[in-house]
Amino acid sequence: MEPLRAEFGGPAIEPHITVVGSVLLNHDYVIKQFINGCQNIDPYTCEVDQVGHFGGYLHRCNAHMPHLSLLYGNLTEEERKRALEKVTELDDSIDSLKFTMSRLVLYKTHNEARDQHSWEKVMEYNLRPRNQL
Repeated sequence: MEPLRAEFGGPAIEPHITVVGSVLLNHDYVIKQFINGCQNIDPYTCEVDQVGHFGGYLHRCNAHMPHLSLLYGNLTEEERKRALEKVTELDDSIDSLKFTMSRLVLYKTHNEARDQHSWEKVMEYNLRPRNQL
């Protein structure tokens, strides 16, 4: 999706899926809840059903959370329409994207910095069927 950013600007990001948005909680509490949550989730199938936008951000989603982020930026309504068309030009199969979510990663982010260079990886968890734990 680099051509998308090249045309419309915005910070450099890798496409990624946000499962839970920003939370302002105690670091140790968040880690404990992340591990507990991951232990109670089997790997699951994700299926994309439409391209849309939330605010200035272009997402591949059917709801605000979770979503697959493709582009961050402050786009006009006209730019959003063109960006949506560009996504389909770059990958016409994106509306049928289907994959297994088998790993979750917890990041500490800084809302004022929208690119991923400021993200701090806290931990990652490989999901396994609960009957294999």
